[in-house]
Amino acid sequence: MRVVDGKLAIRWPRRDEVLLDAVGGDRFVGSLGAVTFTRAASGGVDGLLISNRRLRRLRAERLGAAS
Repeated sequence: MRVVDGKLAIRWPRRDEVLLDAVGGDRFVGSLGAVTFTRAASGGVDGLLISNRRLRRLRAERLGAAS
């Protein structure tokens, strides 16, 4: 994930970087499907869910900072 020209972008295996459009709250959409960020009880982002035609709610968890 990174910001490109003011938009969120995600790199997906075997694809170019995909720009995502905000659709409200923590939800974004792009050519790969929908991305929804999930939050811990503290309010910080702890992961994301990706859904598209072939994939439903694939969860990716945020890793802790490297020491």
